[in-house]
Amino acid sequence: MLVASRWLGKPSEVWMWRQLKLFSRLQPTALTWRHENRDVYPMDGIPVAVMPTPEEPNDGPARWQWRLGAALGGNFYGTRGPEKTLITKILRDCGARVILCQFGHIGLRLLPAAAECGIPVVVHFHGQDISSGLRNKWYRWSLQRHLNAFAAAVCVGSHQRRRLVELGLAPEKAHLIPCGVPTDQFCPAPRGPRESITFVSVTRLVPGKGVAVALRALASVRPTLPPARFIIVGDGPELGPLQSLAAELGLGSCVTFTGVQPPDTVKTILADADVFVQHSLTDAKGWDEGFGVSIAEASAMELPVLVSDCGGITDQVVHEVTGLVVAEHDEAGTAAAMARLAGDAGLRRRMGRAGRERMVLQFDTRSQVARLEDVLLSVIDTAFAAGSRH
Repeated sequence: MLVASRWLGKPSEVWMWRQLKLFSRLQPTALTWRHENRDVYPMDGIPVAVMPTPEEPNDGPARWQWRLGAALGGNFYGTRGPEKTLITKILRDCGARVILCQFGHIGLRLLPAAAECGIPVVVHFHGQDISSGLRNKWYRWSLQRHLNAFAAAVCVGSHQRRRLVELGLAPEKAHLIPCGVPTDQFCPAPRGPRESITFVSVTRLVPGKGVAVALRALASVRPTLPPARFIIVGDGPELGPLQSLAAELGLGSCVTFTGVQPPDTVKTILADADVFVQHSLTDAKGWDEGFGVSIAEASAMELPVLVSDCGGITDQVVHEVTGLVVAEHDEAGTAAAMARLAGDAGLRRRMGRAGRERMVLQFDTRSQVARLEDVLLSVIDTAFAAGSRH
């Protein structure tokens, strides 16, 4: 199969690398427009084709020419010209029987080449492509007209599946398969008695991840807590503003921004923490959370999680069982939850163990990739049967 994505090797999309490494019944070739962090996420023999064409052909000064050329076909993101010729050659050279496209935009882009080669396309929706991306009339218009040209669609949250069906996707084509977490790698570490409390977030530093809400909540409740630390792992455009906010709130001595860290370092940080915090927010453009990979990693390591009720997070976290769920923007509720978890080691242990059990039983990466592979193989079988009849 061919697995197509705009980027490969982004730390925030580690699930993609995990999928590629775990496919066992299909031999993947990766196609991407940008391949990053190759030493951190080695491909170990999986072929990678890096496209020489622009990452976003439907953007910039030439976008109107591109859109005009796409108008008749109704797909403003579909590949054409030399790029289409190259993708067609890659498909034929690797002997692809099915194409897995990561994100809806890439699914639309690959459709023309896939149609020329007679290869079915499965699209894996994740977040922006089935939330805020729908505000883009060109994308929404194209997607609605081509949803059922996809042999199947996979999404990571139940709210996303509902949206796809509302947009017109045949329900039998919509599959809910979360990204999951490698529970054999993210394992609990011994946590002895301690007098301090460590909160941790592993996230992109963008407004939608709600780190500012967590900082303000911590500041309001910190005087009532044991000695507290807040470790924030990740990077993004909000780094500077969040550092300034921490200083303004008097949190400078207890908040650490580590930047992006490799997976092994993230595991070490989680192992030394007590509570995982992620207060995701539905943003003004309609973005919401798909599947919180870092939430799943923390749960797998027996950390209780304190999260907001944003998007697919409520599929992952059982309130009062594996963690605490508060309403979006609820700083007071977040502060109260921080205080409650900080003051009750027994509650932290019970929630952590329940979270680990849930990740192993329902969200392990190997089982999720096996389910995804089942969908891909079913699509191949259906395409073969249809070809035989004709």
